[in-house]
Amino acid sequence: EKNDYPYLAIRFDGLGHDVAGYMSDYVDRIEWFIDNYVDKKRNLQIDTFYNDPELGNKIPRGFKPKDLYK
Repeated sequence: EKNDYPYLAIRFDGLGHDVAGYMSDYVDRIEWFIDNYVDKKRNLQIDTFYNDPELGNKIPRGFKPKDLYK
């Protein structure tokens, strides 16, 4: 932020990188990111924080990266 770099942070309360297993439900946001940050080269600085206690129960646990490519 202090260097005026563009960024988009999506954070989930109580979750780490394991939330990546749930990102298929956020394809519309991924497409929005590509359109605005890559194609249009917009200098946006967005930090979003979600607090959804039920989300942790929806995330698959114990999978390995190779499981995503079956």
